[in-house]
Amino acid sequence: EYLQDHIDIIHVSAGLHSDFNFSYYRNWCQNYLMPRGFNVHYARDIKKAFPNLLVTTVGSITSLDIGEEILASGWADFIAMCRPLMADPEMPRKYAQNRPEDRRPCLRCDACARFIPPRPLNCAVNPYPGVFKDIRDGVVPKAPVKKKVAVVGGGPAGLYAMMALCDRGHDVTLYEKTDHLGGLVVPAAYAPFKIDCQDYLKWLLREVKKYPAKIRMNTEASKELLDQESYDAIILALGSKPVIPSKIPGIDKPHVHWAPDGEMGKVPVGSKVVIIGGGGVGLEAAIHLKDLGKDVAVIEMLDSEKHRTALHKSSKNAGGEMLTIMEEKKIPLHLNNRLEEVCDDKVICRDMVTGALVEYPCDTVLLALGMVPLCDVVAELRHCAAETEVFIVGDALAVGNISTATNSGFQAGIHI
Repeated sequence: EYLQDHIDIIHVSAGLHSDFNFSYYRNWCQNYLMPRGFNVHYARDIKKAFPNLLVTTVGSITSLDIGEEILASGWADFIAMCRPLMADPEMPRKYAQNRPEDRRPCLRCDACARFIPPRPLNCAVNPYPGVFKDIRDGVVPKAPVKKKVAVVGGGPAGLYAMMALCDRGHDVTLYEKTDHLGGLVVPAAYAPFKIDCQDYLKWLLREVKKYPAKIRMNTEASKELLDQESYDAIILALGSKPVIPSKIPGIDKPHVHWAPDGEMGKVPVGSKVVIIGGGGVGLEAAIHLKDLGKDVAVIEMLDSEKHRTALHKSSKNAGGEMLTIMEEKKIPLHLNNRLEEVCDDKVICRDMVTGALVEYPCDTVLLALGMVPLCDVVAELRHCAAETEVFIVGDALAVGNISTATNSGFQAGIHI
């Protein structure tokens, strides 16, 4: 009240970016598990108390549609955006041109928060900020020589490579061995609470249709096929495969599956599920299956401190959010446990502290132990023709995330 005669605008936010304590950081930079428009209720209360002052707010206002709803409700006089405009600086123009569906959605994954100056800005869905020295005004320059280029793999790395190559003016053919595009973004977007990833996948699949590349679905690019076509350059965006610890007794039993396959209903999942691996994939699967009424437990080999550190490294502040949700939903997380054997009705683990064997009853075992590059296929295809340039991108080069896939695929595309 004292300040209202001395100020014109109140900007409403929350949290602290100077203290990376999770409880502060999550409010400042909301993750994809949190509601959109996170700070709006604070702005509403302040606007009600001080109707004569201009009020603005920020925080997971991921589209202009959400912004218009806030303004129409009278909860703020104008809105602010940060990450959504990093994902798509052209968003306001697209809305003004009645093209809201062309908005490149922000994932709220915090890839941008991992790169602190003097490192260049990074975005998981918008690769342009990382190559501003090579690309002026966001326009990919035409290549001096038009080339015939193959892209092998239709995940985010391959699709961004394909789009960049088309922008360069090349003759592009993309090979995808399955009946759908999107790669690992498809299972990543499956759970109902992954709304940001769902929006991104829809945008990506719409966007690729705008490009003149020839897309060969249900076609595995063999060495013979690539040799026959005599490509000038090949980009291998083959992706990765799940880690399956083949030496563990019982790991090949019929009720053992890759966690995303179980989550998506591709394989039968019983009522009592044990998930091996407490990373982001395992915890998301546990939360989703719990919401579906399953009795779920998660087994993790690391101790509490190392687990939190690894989770923060891979999932940023969403990792802490997942642990909070796990506690709220009473999903057991058994730390310091290493899988020793899979039986028909249980798994046997070793307590890494005491050395004792511990049994966990279950009728379904889901593996979330990470991914490894398809090194054997890469090795076969990388020397297809002596005069052919070959680039390896995305998980085929090193297992990462949407950000590393997007940026490596795009980088390869603009340099051919």
